[in-house]
Amino acid sequence: MLVKEEIIQSDLILAQRNDKFCQEIIRVLEENNKKEFNEFRFNNEGILITNEGKIVVPKEKIKDILELNHDHMLAGHLGIAKTLARVKRQFVWPGLGKLYCMCKTQGLWVDQSPT
Repeated sequence: MLVKEEIIQSDLILAQRNDKFCQEIIRVLEENNKKEFNEFRFNNEGILITNEGKIVVPKEKIKDILELNHDHMLAGHLGIAKTLARVKRQFVWPGLGKLYCMCKTQGLWVDQSPT
């Protein structure tokens, strides 16, 4: 996984707790003292993940994850299909498959989901 210093565990946990999608899952897990809810659980660090171990990315961190896995020099600038395949192996968020990329000097990710 490509990691950027700015995306550290505490930032991710805080962003998950402020994200509408994550909030309901976290609420159910914590209120009922459940180890898992549907396909979600917390890892040992307290990060919300799927039972497959994929990190649930809050909306405010999506662009960072995409840029790290596409634009970063270690990512290889592989194009949209390979970048999304890489991202899907490690992360999940609503609408993940509905993105495309327009690249120039900097990646610009656009949501393609229907309005």
